[in-house]
Amino acid sequence: MVETKPATETIRSPDIESPAETQVVNQDTRVHVSPNPSNGNFVVRFIAPESGKAGITIKDSKDNGVLSIETATTAGKNAVPINITGYAPGIYSVTVSGAGAYGTVSVTVE
Repeated sequence: MVETKPATETIRSPDIESPAETQVVNQDTRVHVSPNPSNGNFVVRFIAPESGKAGITIKDSKDNGVLSIETATTAGKNAVPINITGYAPGIYSVTVSGAGAYGTVSVTVE
């Protein structure tokens, strides 16, 4: 079992593609989505300190689960395409946990 740690700070980073994207950071782990806002197709990008498996969970504004997947990770940069085009417009939370990575960020679906 991979130990995950709670996020410790929220920052705005210049290396993210859109200035509207805010990321939750736990030490060396950065999680963000692009594009944001999105039409429901977006990419979750994160840095994993180690190779392994990470879970990505998408929830709507009422905390209802929309999508939950497990993906293989490599140590370093990872990118996972997501498609939730069949869901209503709104703000969704995207959480990554596992392989030493943890973070939550919001994405707006238009």
